[in-house]
Parts: sequence; C-alpha cells; structure tokens
Amino acid sequence: MYRQMFLTCSGKFAAQIIIFLQCFLYHSLSSFAITYKDIKAELGRANVVPDVIDKAPKNDIEIRINGTSIDLGTRLDLNSLIKPPEVLEWEVQRHGMYTLIVTGPDVPSWDEPFEREYMHWQIVNIPGKNYTQGETLVTYVGSQFCCNPGTHRMVYTVWKQPQSKPMNFSEERHIDERTHYLRRACFNTRKFAKKYNMTLWAANFLIAECYIE
Repeated sequence: MYRQMFLTCSGKFAAQIIIFLQCFLYHSLSSFAITYKDIKAELGRANVVPDVIDKAPKNDIEIRINGTSIDLGTRLDLNSLIKPPEVLEWEVQRHGMYTLIVTGPDVPSWDEPFEREYMHWQIVNIPGKNYTQGETLVTYVGSQFCCNPGTHRMVYTVWKQPQSKPMNFSEERHIDERTHYLRRACFNTRKFAKKYNMTLWAANFLIAECYIE
C-alpha cells in the first residue's frame, strides 16, 4: 500500500515538474525570441536599411560584448569596443559558407558620413558559424580611431556565400591594425556582396557613444 502511495505521489510530482518546465520554456522563448518583424522594424528605424543594406534579413546575429547582449541597437561606450565580441553566432545551413562584415556608416559623424562605410572587421570563408576558422581579410578595430564625438552605428552583417567550399578572395586587400585607418574607409557592403554573389543572411547592430566631457 505504501509503495503504491509513493509511486502515485512520485508520478504527480513528476507531472507537475514537467508542466512547470514547459511553462518556463514557453515564456522564456516568447520573451527573448527575435522575429523577422523585430529585425525589419529596428533596422528600418535606425536607417541601417537603406544606409548599409537594402532589406532586412530573416535572421539576427547573437552578439555579446563585455557581458552585454547586443539587441538591435544596444548602446555601448566607445571604450567597450576595443576588443571583438566574446560571443558571435548565427543560424546556419548544413555545409554553408559565410562572410562576416562589420562596418560603420557614420564616419566621421552621423551628420557628415563622408567616409561611409568604415571597415571594422571582415572574415570570409567561414564554415558555418565558426568564424575563428575563416579567412580574415580585415582585422578587428573598434570605433575609437575613426569617429568624431557623438553616436555611431556599428553594423554586423553575415552573408551566405554561393558555394559550399572556400572562395577565392585574392583580389581583396588585406588590412590589419597597423594599416592607416583611411584604408578602411569608403567600403561598400552592397558592392562587395554583389561582386561575389552573396545572399544577406543575418544582421544586428549597436550604437557606439563617444562624448568628450
């Protein structure tokens, strides 16, 4: 009798735990899931469309910088951007190859962006989301060397390459942190993607704040 009572109570308890976990997961996913509607709205509101790309992609990029998650327009102090993100992920297709492009369309300022787009970072031939295994054409730099005081958008885009094998980018110039910053200026994300027949796959952006006290 006691054994039966124990089994009955255990079963009810297990069922309650399952219901609790289901509710928890449902509300968690509902609260944090970013939809295409969200992406389209925020990219449009910040004029990332059309300043950098023609339309919003269906996917976002998960970015975390100094412990802060970047959610389509998160504001960060310029000094937080000295190092690249510690987390950088996106949805992938099996055997897909991708290109990461990070540019600043507000250089030297939002009102007078005559050096648009400034190239912060570029990695090509990325297998899936393993960007550390890709080919770096432009090493990472933040906004500290190129911007006047004010706010500056830093736009992350991921492009799907047309082939499932590495492509030849030997025509492109390689730029590192020692290269003069002007060689990073006046890049055009659209033209680069069109040249290599890439498809916009994912995007995100942050706003860097630079103020002199």
